[in-house]
Amino acid sequence: GNYEAVNLLNFSSSDEAFLALQNGTIDVLTGTTVEKSRDFGGYDFSTPYYYKSGTAKEVLIAFAIATREDDSLFSSFVNCVVLAILYAEESGVNNIKVPFASIFGSEMRWSLRDAVSYSESYDKLFAKHFGIDSVRGRNGLNRIFEAGPQLHSLPSIT
Repeated sequence: GNYEAVNLLNFSSSDEAFLALQNGTIDVLTGTTVEKSRDFGGYDFSTPYYYKSGTAKEVLIAFAIATREDDSLFSSFVNCVVLAILYAEESGVNNIKVPFASIFGSEMRWSLRDAVSYSESYDKLFAKHFGIDSVRGRNGLNRIFEAGPQLHSLPSIT
């Protein structure tokens, strides 16, 4: 891809950001929280990449990437990028060991490897975006489950 074709935009509110996603100004909305009211309003959310703990009195907040529901293939691709970064962290592999994946066509087989290479690791993304060391900052919901497989939703893949 052409990295110069990427434009990063800031929005003053969540409503403004979702409107930009809805009208096609943007294709991907990052740093957003999963909201059921929006989940049924024409948006898809990736597998959450961070959970902010709720207590018995607080709602659990899940951070995910939002895409438009009308492009299920692109939404699935974005979700696979999130899963690839989680997989690399869980497996302790670097970008060289991330397998090629041709499920989105042979020309895109390198994309998940590139996503892991660009992000370097979940730990670094965690620290950069949430401002805390990931080992100290991971509560029970954000810990890598080492006793068995991760269970994730795969939106739009049937």
